[in-house]
Amino acid sequence: SPARREPLVAVMTPVHDGEEHLRRCMESVLRQGYANWIHLVVDNASSDRTLAIAHEIARRDPRIRVLPHRRFVGMSENFNRGLAAVPDEAVFVKQLHADDTLYPECLARMVEAAEQFPEAAMVTGRRHAAGELKPDGGPDTLALVPGGAIARAILLGGVNYLGTPSVPLLRRAHMVGWPALFDTRSFPPRHRGSPAFCAGDRDAYLPTLAQRDVVFVP
Repeated sequence: SPARREPLVAVMTPVHDGEEHLRRCMESVLRQGYANWIHLVVDNASSDRTLAIAHEIARRDPRIRVLPHRRFVGMSENFNRGLAAVPDEAVFVKQLHADDTLYPECLARMVEAAEQFPEAAMVTGRRHAAGELKPDGGPDTLALVPGGAIARAILLGGVNYLGTPSVPLLRRAHMVGWPALFDTRSFPPRHRGSPAFCAGDRDAYLPTLAQRDVVFVP
């Protein structure tokens, strides 16, 4: 029988003035052992060489799509703008910030874990940050962690399973509120600033965690 086709993963990189890091980020996607991906680079009105770098690397692989926007928006709104560009045929979504990179086996390992637990909304795992492996704690073997337990840990200062938006692999069909996951309202109300990003990314996943569980890859 013919080999089953890998599910499509959409990697989505929101970026503003990211010339210093974007090349490393995009090349880490090109190095994936997993083949069935697209990479959406969503430029938020950059004024540096971000777009030139993105187009240069995109010429190397037709799976890369550069989406330039002239209108500058807040960070959370640009996250949503990028998620809204993910095509319906993408089964999984991996948000990857321009100053982050993926290990070559990342997508393959995360998709494999997701397929073992098809009812889970997200796959997460450990990450290197500033030379440290995070988070401390969590299961030592591949495990399904109840969404409620992850939400409580996030809110009450336990194990930070989700890390940053670059960490989780999202199963698009199970994400509550898709694609507008990130709250773009100012906080406090009527304040001219946008939400603190450290709360904005955490809050983006809470409605989903109330309904769905998460696979943890140690």
